[in-house]
Amino acid sequence: MTHGPQSRGCRMSEAEIENRRRIFWLASSLNRLLSAQYGRTMVVLQNITSQYPATSDDVDATEDFITLIQTLPNLCDNTTTTSSSVVLILPDRLILLGKKVVRQLPLILLKTDALFCIYRKLKCIGVSLSPAQTEAVLSVIRSALDAATELTLVSQRWWTVISVPFQSICVLLSLNTLESLGLISQAMEALRNVAGILNTQSSDEALATAHQLLRAAEAKKRRELECLQRSLNLNVAVDVSTDSQTRLMDDLASFPSFEWPTDFDLGFSDLPDILPGYLQS
Repeated sequence: MTHGPQSRGCRMSEAEIENRRRIFWLASSLNRLLSAQYGRTMVVLQNITSQYPATSDDVDATEDFITLIQTLPNLCDNTTTTSSSVVLILPDRLILLGKKVVRQLPLILLKTDALFCIYRKLKCIGVSLSPAQTEAVLSVIRSALDAATELTLVSQRWWTVISVPFQSICVLLSLNTLESLGLISQAMEALRNVAGILNTQSSDEALATAHQLLRAAEAKKRRELECLQRSLNLNVAVDVSTDSQTRLMDDLASFPSFEWPTDFDLGFSDLPDILPGYLQS
């Protein structure tokens, strides 16, 4: 399929040519998707001349499937995974995937799967997401959770109907922002609904593992909160004096003739010597 079918002397109908194009690009897309998901080396074909399939009706999702997956870069290319070009490409592809509009519920889950592949690679190479990229991830997750629940209710058991809600919980915990943590309850509800309807060993294990992850995250947050509380309890007196000093500074600043000192470099080491003099004068 890397050469035009007419170049070998065979005569095929337009329908046969179109079917072959669809088969080739579907196989190429699956090769790219499975490589990204399982960390396997992708088969790379050189000098591909086969055209993309023609646009079809809304029922056929082949074109949307191919477009989504071809957005994924080659995540298992060992020669480029640490280069600066990949660091620039992955965030852009993440935003691009987030903007892709798909209508079919299975493709919404597929889009989320592809986005999670990029997110895992970004985490692996230590790249932090910008606020816009984080919002793109959260937006895709919201759509995916609704799609997973709806697919389950109509008994369409798409192959990622369990993994997408579960991976959503993992990604939300990893993002660790107020918005992502607030979305975990919706993700757990979606996973619980899917597990309750499917009632399989895989769904039960996914739900149990998600509960364990949340308990571990809760325990970690409690330990962090205890550390902050201990710090506050040790500094009650400091808090009171700081509050009184703040009120005094505000009173001084209200005088028309008062000016803040500008001839000192107020570094941390200078403050203990300089500040009391201004407060006592």
